Amino acid sequence: HHCRNCGDIFCDKCTSGRIALTNDDQAQPVRVCDRCL
Repeated sequence: HHCRNCGDIFCDKCTSGRIALTNDDQAQPVRVCDRCL
């Protein structure tokens, strides 16, 4: 899986976090790695 923040590739377990990458109220949470979380 790709971290949507840093772009690195990780296993599913290491990308279980989800955060919105913008301050927009409509922003959907996206998959990020544990490092970026």
